[in-house]
Parts: sequence; C-alpha cells; structure tokens
Amino acid sequence: MVLSYLLGVSDQTLQPTIDAYRVLMFVTLFSGIRCLYQGIIISNMKTKWLTIGMVIRLIVMALISWVVLANNWVNHGYVGAIIFLSGMAVEALVSSLEGRVIARKIPKHLEEHSVTRQSQIFRFYNPLMIASLIAISITPTINAVLGWSTKAEVAIASYAVAVSVVHLLNSVTSYIHQIVINFYKKDKQTVLRFTIMVSVIPSILLLLLGYTPIGTWGLENIIGVSGELLDQSILALRFFILFTLCFPWIDFSNGILMLRGQTKVMSFSQIGNVIATVIALLFFIFLFPGGGGAIGAFAQSIGFLIELIILIYFLKVLSKNKSGRLFRKMRS
Repeated sequence: MVLSYLLGVSDQTLQPTIDAYRVLMFVTLFSGIRCLYQGIIISNMKTKWLTIGMVIRLIVMALISWVVLANNWVNHGYVGAIIFLSGMAVEALVSSLEGRVIARKIPKHLEEHSVTRQSQIFRFYNPLMIASLIAISITPTINAVLGWSTKAEVAIASYAVAVSVVHLLNSVTSYIHQIVINFYKKDKQTVLRFTIMVSVIPSILLLLLGYTPIGTWGLENIIGVSGELLDQSILALRFFILFTLCFPWIDFSNGILMLRGQTKVMSFSQIGNVIATVIALLFFIFLFPGGGGAIGAFAQSIGFLIELIILIYFLKVLSKNKSGRLFRKMRS
C-alpha cells in the first residue's frame, strides 16, 4: 500500500521494487556498523581509513558489476541492489577491522568525562534519529508528487539522475560536522575559513556540469542517459544550485549543535525542511505540471534553504541566551 499509493509505484514495477527493497533492507545493518567504527576512526584522526574503505568498496562494486555484465545477468532490479549491498558490506568490514584495533587502545572510562550513563547518550542521539527519519521522507515525497506531473516517468527519472550527481558532489562536504566536532573548540577561525573554502567546491562543480558540455558528455557517456531524459536531467541539475550552496553550512551548523549537545534543534530544522519542500512541490506541480525533475530539484533546494535559516536562527538565539547567562553569572 505504501509503495502503490504513497510513492506512486505502478503495478508493473511494484513486485520488482519489493524484491529490490528486500535486498536493500540489509544495507541499514552494514551502514550502522560502518558509521559506528567510522566515528571511532575519525575521532582518533585516522581518516585515511575512510578513503581506503571507500576505494576498496568501489573496486569490489566495479568487479561485481563487470561480472554481472559479462554474464548478462542484468535481468532484475535487485541486481543493482545486491551490488550496492556488497559495497556497503565491504566498507563496513574495512571500517570495523581498523575501528576495533583503535577501540582496544581507548580507555574504558575517562575520569573527567561527564557522560556516565546510557540515558545521557540517548538524550543526545534520539533527536538525531528523529531528524534522520524525517529527512528520509523527503525523497519518497518528491517522487510521489512528481508522479502527478505530465510525463511522470521522465520527471522521476531525471530527478533521480540529478539528485544522485548532486549527492556525489556534496560528498566533498559531508564530513564538515566532524571537522567542527573535532577542531571547532580549538580554533574556530581556522574551521570557519576551511568551511568557506570547501563549501564552494560542490557549487562550482555543479555549475560546470549544468552549464557546460562537460555535464552533457558525462551524463551521456558515464550515466548513459540521452534524449529528453538528458535534457530534463541537465535542467534539474541547474535547479540544485541552491541545494549545494546550503548543504555545507547545514552540516557546519549541525556540527556546532552536536558539539553543544543541542541536537533537539535538528528535529525542528528537518521538520521545517519537509514542510517547505512539500509546499513548494504542490505549488510548482500545480503551476508547472510539465516542469519535470526540475520541480523536485527546486522544491528540495527551497526546503534546504529553510532548514539553514532555522538552524542559523536557533544558533543565534542559543548563543545569545548562553551569553546572557554568562553575563548574569559574572555580575553576581
């Protein structure tokens, strides 16, 4: 029911979608293992192992893809899901092997550390979990609304192509929150300058892909799209520019909130993102039913802009309250 009515999956593709999901549901297991040990690796400044893990993952996925293509086994959607799951499992294995070595050297308890109970961890983590659950609803919602457009298949496919490219570009800045957590207290200005320098990279790359022949060549020869889907994908990419501008600073702001233990704010910002995205989607799909994947791209960009505005507002309010309490304490 969820796939058919909420996400707009047709009867012809319903069973293949379910089969692919049955494979992908195990991704969460390996993703959890990977994230756990990557946290240990990052906090101990062994970040080269993240690169090693990703390189090995890509090699394994490329080898499996080559075997599948060589034997003409691409006969079902779950084939791609198996390749992705295999890559995630390999990366989780690499992270866990190095992470366990580091973990053995970490003392079981630091005397000066304020966290002594699991309940303290849950108070920090629960808002992050809620924020993640809210965030993952955005893409299915966009796909569902794009299903109402004039050419639904092209709209959904062009959005999927564009968002996958954008996520690849944004991966350059996806660990900024870790930079903040590990270095912000030591040197705020250096972290800020680093973020400013790195934050423009995805947007510059997106402009090159969206407005030069490089993007057309890449989508045609690497991803394999052509015709109307190619044109719609390029258009969707152009409407993602606001998304790439906001993403690094959202991650930066979230890093500050994590550092301060104020993760509840992230739930509010994600709710604002979803509400803004849905309103924008419904507005644009009503006015421009033939807008294709660009509607989803622009709506998601607006959602991220609203999320960033909410984060900045809360950070200013929280900083002002903290300064006020400190001033009152000094006076007393």
